[in-house]
Amino acid sequence: MTHVGLVARCDSGGLGVQTAEFYRHLTPDRTLVVLTDHRTRGVCDSERYGEHVTWIPGLPQPAHIDKFVDGLDVVFTAETVYSPDFVNIAHEHGCRVIVQANPEMWDGEAHGAQVVLPTPWLAERFPHATLLPVPIACDRFTARERREARRFYHPASPAMADRNGTGLVAAALRHVTADIEIVIRGARTRGEIARAPRDMPPNVKLLELEHTDSAYFDAYPDDVDVMLLPRRYGGLCLPAQEAAAQGIPVVMSDLAPQAAWPHVEPVPVARADRVRMKGGLFDAYSVDPRVLAATIDDLATNPQRVQLLSRRALAWADEMSWERWAPRYRALLCPS
Repeated sequence: MTHVGLVARCDSGGLGVQTAEFYRHLTPDRTLVVLTDHRTRGVCDSERYGEHVTWIPGLPQPAHIDKFVDGLDVVFTAETVYSPDFVNIAHEHGCRVIVQANPEMWDGEAHGAQVVLPTPWLAERFPHATLLPVPIACDRFTARERREARRFYHPASPAMADRNGTGLVAAALRHVTADIEIVIRGARTRGEIARAPRDMPPNVKLLELEHTDSAYFDAYPDDVDVMLLPRRYGGLCLPAQEAAAQGIPVVMSDLAPQAAWPHVEPVPVARADRVRMKGGLFDAYSVDPRVLAATIDDLATNPQRVQLLSRRALAWADEMSWERWAPRYRALLCPS
C-alpha cells in the first residue's frame, strides 16, 4: 500500500484551491498545511481539512519535513516545496516528491523532484516533465447554458504584470458600443479601475465589487454571461476552468495554451513586454483595447455564438472534472 502525503495551503489563492481540492478528492494519508503571511492570499479556512493534518506557522524547517515524510512513499505539492531541504530529506526517507509546477514560478528549488505540468505552456523548459492537468471540481458549481451576453465579469488579480489584464479591460470600456454590464472583482481593482476613462459611454454599466474571502466557488457574481480575461501570460488558469464548469464563455488573449480551450473567444495580441519573474524572463502580452471592445460588442450581438461557446464550456468541464482525472492522479501517485 502506497502512503501519500500532501503539502497544502488553506488561503483563498490558486494554490489553496488546488491543494484543498486534491485533499478532498484523493484523501492523502498525511497533509502538511503551510501558513505564511507573505505567500498567502486572503483568510485561511481551516475547515477545508480534517484528520491527519499538521499545521506549520511559517516555512517548514528540516525537523518539520523529517517528521512529515517519515513513513510516506510519495508527497505531492503545487508549485513549490517551500524549503530547499525538502526534496533531499524526503529522498533520505525513500519518499518521492511530485511538484505540479507553474513555469513562471519555477526556480529549481525542488531539484530532484518529479515535475508535472498543468498545461503544455513552456513545456520545452522541462524536458523530463509530464502533463498532468489540474481537474475541475464541477460539483462546486451550477452548470447552466448561457444564451446571451449582457453581463460580463472580470476577475482582477494581484499577480505580477497585471496578469489578468485588468488595465486592458479598463481601457476597452470607452470603446464598447453595445448595452452591457461589466462586473469587476478582485484584490486590486481600485487602482486599476481608477484609471478607467472618465468618458465611459452610457451604454456600459460598471459594477465594482469588493474583494471577498468567501470560498472560491461562491465568489462569482450571479447571472454572469461571459468572463473577460485578456490574460497577459501563464499556463494554468483556474478562473477559466471554473467559468467552464458554469457554462460561461471566456474572452482571452490569443495565446497558448488558452487559445486551444474550446470555450475561449480569442483576441489577437498586439505587443509583448519582457518581464522578470521567479522563473526567469517571460513575455507578457497585451491586446488592443479597441479590438477587445469589438469582441465584446460581437458577443453582445451574437447570442448563437454565446450559446455555442457555453455548450463547449460545459462539455470541456466534464472532460476536465475530478471524477475523470482522479484515477490518473492515483496511478501517478501509486504506480503498480
